[in-house]
Parts: sequence; C-alpha cells; structure tokens
Amino acid sequence: MAAKVNGVNGPFNEVELRLSARNLQDKDLFSDSDPFCVVYTKEQCSTEFVEVGRTERVSKNLNPDFIKTFKFEYYPDEEQEIKIEVYDADSTSEKLSKHDYLGEVYCTLKEIVGSRRLERPIDYKGRSKRDRGTMIICIEDVGDCEDLVTLQFQANALDKMDIFGKSDPYLTFHRINRDKSLTMVHRTEVVKKTLNPTWHPFTIPIKSLCCNDPNKKIIVNCWDWNKTGSDDYIGECEFTLNELIEIEKTDSTGNTYKFIDLFKRDKDKKYENSGFLTPITCFIEKKHSPIDFIRSGCKVQFLIAINPNTFTSNDCLCVEVLTALNPCMEHYDDSKAYRIVGPESETSKDESSESSRWRCTGIEEVLKIYREDVQSNAVGQSFVVADILREAQQIVAEEPDKGCYFVLLMLTDNTDATTLASADKASVQNGSNLPLSTILISVGECEPSVRQEMASLENTPSAKEEATNDKVHCVHLERFVGLDNHLTSGARLAKEVFAKFPDDFMGWMSQNNVMPKRLQQYGHV
Repeated sequence: MAAKVNGVNGPFNEVELRLSARNLQDKDLFSDSDPFCVVYTKEQCSTEFVEVGRTERVSKNLNPDFIKTFKFEYYPDEEQEIKIEVYDADSTSEKLSKHDYLGEVYCTLKEIVGSRRLERPIDYKGRSKRDRGTMIICIEDVGDCEDLVTLQFQANALDKMDIFGKSDPYLTFHRINRDKSLTMVHRTEVVKKTLNPTWHPFTIPIKSLCCNDPNKKIIVNCWDWNKTGSDDYIGECEFTLNELIEIEKTDSTGNTYKFIDLFKRDKDKKYENSGFLTPITCFIEKKHSPIDFIRSGCKVQFLIAINPNTFTSNDCLCVEVLTALNPCMEHYDDSKAYRIVGPESETSKDESSESSRWRCTGIEEVLKIYREDVQSNAVGQSFVVADILREAQQIVAEEPDKGCYFVLLMLTDNTDATTLASADKASVQNGSNLPLSTILISVGECEPSVRQEMASLENTPSAKEEATNDKVHCVHLERFVGLDNHLTSGARLAKEVFAKFPDDFMGWMSQNNVMPKRLQQYGHV
C-alpha cells in the first residue's frame, strides 16, 4: 500500500488542515471578539484566490481553536498558495463586509506539510505593524479509516456558577496528540439554566476523536456559558472510546465520570467533584473504503489498452501518462500485475508472448510490449472501443476469483470520432453488471462531436433501471498537457482519472451485498 508521509494520506496525497489563533485583536467594546476564518486557495496558473470554506464562529474568544477542518489535495511540484482571513462576527450575514476584518495570513501548502505545525503572524493588509495575533495551521495526524461514532451525554449535579440563576453548561471534547498537546474536536450546544443538562447526540469521525486509537484518552471539559465576559470553567473528566463502547455493549446504567475542577482540587482538600457526566449513546458506523476490501483479500486487476497508432504518434506522452498513473495503480494493486488487451501484432500472438500480455509485471514491461508491437505490424490495426469493451468484459466474466474487481484503462487518439461512435450502448450496458470500471483517456485535441460522443458513453442508461452508475468515465488529456506536448501535472491527471473509482468499487460491493472480512478495529465492537 502507498505509504503515509508527514500526514499525507492515500494515492492522491490528501491533507487535512485545522486552524487555531492566539492573541487576536479585540474589536468588541464590552466582550471579546467572536472570530471566524475564511480559507482561500489559488489554483495552478490562476491569478485569483477562490474560497474553500469558513470555520465556525467561536463566541467571545481571542484564542480560538476551530473545530472545522479543510481538506486539500497536495501536489509537491506546485506552489498551492493559501490565504486565511480572520474576522470578528458582528451579525449572521454571509457578507464579509458586515463583519470586522482582523487580518490575514499567506502561506503555501508545501510549507504546512513541511512543518506539520505552521505559525504565522496575522497581517492587517500590510498597513499596520501592530501585533494582531498569530495563526496556527496544523496537519491532522489521522489515518485512512472513515468510521463514525455517534455519542450523547447527560450531566447532573453540576456546580452552580451564576449568582442569580443556575448554569448554562456546554461540553468541549479534546484529542491528545502525539506530542501530548490537546486539539479540540467538538463543542456541544449550550443548555440554558440547568444543573442537569442533556445534550443532543452528535456524530464525529473516530479518526478526529481519538486518531483511530480506541484506547487513547479523550478529555472532556464542562463550561458555563456567559452572555458577556469569559465562560466559567466547571471541571473536566476523561475516558476512552473503548470504555464508552463497553458501557453501550453491556447496556450498563449508572456509569458516570466525575467532573473535577483542577484548581479547586488543589486548593481545597475537602473538594470532591463539580458534577457527573453520564454516557447515553455510543454507536459506531462502519464506513468502508476500497482499501478495507483489499486488506481483507479482495484484488484489483488493471487492464490496459492503448491505441497502437496513438502510441506511435504520442509515445513520449503515453509514457508520461502511464508513469503518472502508476503510483495510484500500485496503491490499489501492489502486485503490479497488469494485463494488456486490444489489438496485438502477429509476433505477440504466439504462446509465449500471450502469457506475457496476460500478466505484465509493472508499467515498464507494459511499455516494452507496446514498443515491440509498434516495431512490428500492430500499427494501422483498427482500435475499436466496443471491441475493447467486449474483450475486457469477457475477461472479467471468466475470472474464477469472484473477489476480484477490474479497471480498464484505455488510451486512444480521438481526433477521429468514428472509434468512439462504434462503442455501441449495449457494450456499456453489459459492463454495468460486472465488477469493472472503464476509464477512457483521450489523447490529443477533441472535436465537439467527440466530446459529445464520450459524454454519451458516461450517461448511457443501465439495463437495470435502479442503477445510476455504469462505471464508464472519460478524461480529456488536453487539459493536462502544455504547449510542449508534455504533462503539466501528473498528480492532477492521476486524481482526475481515478476520482470515481472508489465510488464505482463501493457501489458494486453494495449492490452485491459484499462486505470486507471483519477487521478487528475497536477492542469491544
């Protein structure tokens, strides 16, 4: 499997960022600011920043830890500029002009990945040297597991914090990181005027809650919300996810955790606690991915079909394309055993070379065979998409290992629309009922008629009315090729090519009621 390096996960190098700020400027007269952040990114070759999203608003806090995270695709060979603007919320309006601007920070994704924790002074558009605080950008140190947990809690006998009333309690949940620092991962709603609150259920990724470690301690702080001024600290407790699972599993009642005010405990020897927290619900929802199936024995087999004429006229570009796709292919199939389908030369039809076409070890061997075919008489042979589809479908249908999923990669020159026009709709429909994804990569400029024909392939109705995905996808290579006829970004091409594969794979498994073998993830599930 592809390795995880410095917080970068998966075949497409996805990173997840979390924001915090310290010592923000106070814009409110009678209380602290209510900050939120707006995150922007600038795409390659673009001059404009585009908004990615906004954090939640944190009430009355000059040192906020924002809960919302932001996902980016990391491309090491690109700058990928990021801008973060900080505002003090003054209304519920979505218009930024209705809020007080506190400053901004510029950086690149490469800087964040390199440091894992990047701190930058907040700048006020370069017009002021006054200290306006610091922005902290961290990479989430999480795995590729996407399981969710739904939790609900209630408390009782909380300390009375308000002079003329009870308390307005809420909870904050904190994950313990590798460096022993804490990251706030959830904040409940405020329950007004009660010492015995019950909070709404909430759902959170287990990787965010405890880094997929069910035995890692989770810190819970209880606070009393105040309309003006800082919120009052009531106390804290800790537990693990496995403890909550055990309580849910045994349907135990009366399992409570004591809220301890650390300051009161150190000062008052008679101090006992500041209330009790009781778990009500702990429900885990498995979110399987293709990797779960692969780890439990499912295989992914890649079939490769390249138009010999395309390989002859664009050999360097074809090599670049396969080289760019290879890391993602190895992520799903680390055996590197690929099969060639489609037109072949007379010399490749003998028994010895047929076995080599059936199983090529690595992309270099695939390219070697195509070079040999080009040097023989394969050039000029008809490359008919419908024939390629039928050949691939036959291979899939005859596969004895029913735990195998196939991906057909086709590279062809589409300046002539007739190759695509011959891909009749019946061929596409037949493939919709097989464990097969088809990805057609068009090399060269595409005329409007070709684009329309390729779009029709993707939108072909399935033989089954309820099916919505026929697992046929088309990628226009011209979007990723520069004026020198070389790829501008192999990583972006790979992401585009394999973007829909996980949905195809999981859709097939779901339709056929296939589940991965049980992976022992959480100690008591």
